[in-house]
Amino acid sequence: MKWKVIPALLASALSFAPVSLQGQVEASPGGEIRVEPSIPGVSGNRASKRNALQNRAQAAYEGAVKLGQNQTASDLHAALKAFQDSAQLFKFAHQSENAAHAHFRAGEIYSTLGRYGLARYSFQTSLKIAQDPELRCRALSRIARTYAITGPFSLGDRYSNEAMGVCYHLSEGGQAEALEARGEVLDFAGEKLKSDAHVIQARDLFAAA
Repeated sequence: MKWKVIPALLASALSFAPVSLQGQVEASPGGEIRVEPSIPGVSGNRASKRNALQNRAQAAYEGAVKLGQNQTASDLHAALKAFQDSAQLFKFAHQSENAAHAHFRAGEIYSTLGRYGLARYSFQTSLKIAQDPELRCRALSRIARTYAITGPFSLGDRYSNEAMGVCYHLSEGGQAEALEARGEVLDFAGEKLKSDAHVIQARDLFAAA
């Protein structure tokens, strides 16, 4: 089976400070009621507010990435909050794809901390709003891996098979993530030989990525 390779996922290093949910109520041309968030330190017209939100979100995201590299418990928790806050700010700035990346990174930290239910929730949130096929591929793979650890097998089997399908035509890194997730799920089910075959193939793709 031949795997088609396209450029790898572009990592956005873009995330916050506490946000007030109260804001100005406006009606859109279609009659939809929208609430523009009121955020301390952010004022001006809609465009300038959105730019300010995006700048703060990006600064928090970049700060979270640096904190997460330290791998200490305190820094990981601080990075986790910054990723969550950046996701909220990106949402208010109508930057859904960046918000999806922030939720994904929060899920990674939850996984590192062994909080698999919360990791799964973060990955699922990322999956719901992400449009980038690579990010969706990786989110599905990570969800599958949490089920490979906690069970049940039926959900791990479902998500890992879905990841294999979504990742099939993507980058080597994305394909490898799906294969690794499938291997872990099969190992959970006691299918050692099939698991090893997937893991070996994943390692080869990771090395080539």
